[in-house]
Amino acid sequence: MPSTRRKVPDGRARDLAQAGADPRGRRLLRRPVARFSAPAPGAWTAGGVRRGQCRTGGLRDLRKRLRRHRRRLGAFARRRVADGRARQPGRRHSGSGGAGRVRDQTRRGRGSTVTVTRADDGAVDSGEREHGVSLVHARLRDALIRGELEAGQVLSQVQLAERYGVSRTPLREALRLLEREGLVVSEPRRRVRVAPFSIEDLDQIYALRISLEILALRLTLPRLTDEAIARIAELEQTMRRHAENHDYDAWHEPHREFHRSCLTLAGDRLLADIERAADHAERYRFSYTTQVPTAWGQGLREHHEILVAVRDRDVEAASVALARHYARVALSAAALLVPEYDPRAIREALRMVLRSPDDEIV
Repeated sequence: MPSTRRKVPDGRARDLAQAGADPRGRRLLRRPVARFSAPAPGAWTAGGVRRGQCRTGGLRDLRKRLRRHRRRLGAFARRRVADGRARQPGRRHSGSGGAGRVRDQTRRGRGSTVTVTRADDGAVDSGEREHGVSLVHARLRDALIRGELEAGQVLSQVQLAERYGVSRTPLREALRLLEREGLVVSEPRRRVRVAPFSIEDLDQIYALRISLEILALRLTLPRLTDEAIARIAELEQTMRRHAENHDYDAWHEPHREFHRSCLTLAGDRLLADIERAADHAERYRFSYTTQVPTAWGQGLREHHEILVAVRDRDVEAASVALARHYARVALSAAALLVPEYDPRAIREALRMVLRSPDDEIV
């Protein structure tokens, strides 16, 4: 019986064999592969394309990766602009040895151009961020102390960022610093509220200051040098000059330095606790100094008494003068809030530190 198989000319068979087809023209050749496994490298697929050269799937994956990359670049560029650290396109900044180098790269997407700033080293960005944090912290702290932001008010981070011209990142860091100082309070859902005036808080803060600063004064005064005492006298004169003009802004810094100079040799940990307590008491001191008519004159007399005792190196007299000064400030500030309040913590601190009856102190 004659064969029904279609015959192919020799030249055609050679061309089909080189192309990977069956010389008889029926089907493509395949190497035997296991079921559900990918073809071996170099094997022919049904479409006549080698593995890794897919005509459609590879292009789709590539387009996905490009779109994802553009989104990431856009988000990164927006963060840089929001933080105020975007630079001009095409500029290159470099330091010695390549440290601190910042490059600006331009990415072009569909109808848009995105400028990306990449820092090889974080030294420049960290410095700019610290400067922004310190600036917004100082301005917010001043607004809180002066009562421009009312006690108990909920602070909107979006409005504060617009008001002070900063991004949310340095603003949040500044708010954390203010929370450590007791000027703001964090609440659930990332809300921040101005710390309310509290008579109990005032009582505890000044009782803490009396206890800590009398101890620090007793540790420091016997070891103070003549140069340090002369510096304390200069600060007292500077305070007097600003107090006569009722200039709280100019008076505040020499006042803090005056008290700090009397306690410098007490130890770092003790001084750190004293500084935190002084920061926490700042709002109460500002309220008392600016609202009580006799505050300026009484403060001048009390600071002069402290200076005289320090000059004489009289530890007991200096301790009594400092304790009376803090007790009077606290009681006067408490009278503005709740006149009938009994400051038990302050009285106990005075009795414990000075071992004196109440009527001799307050």
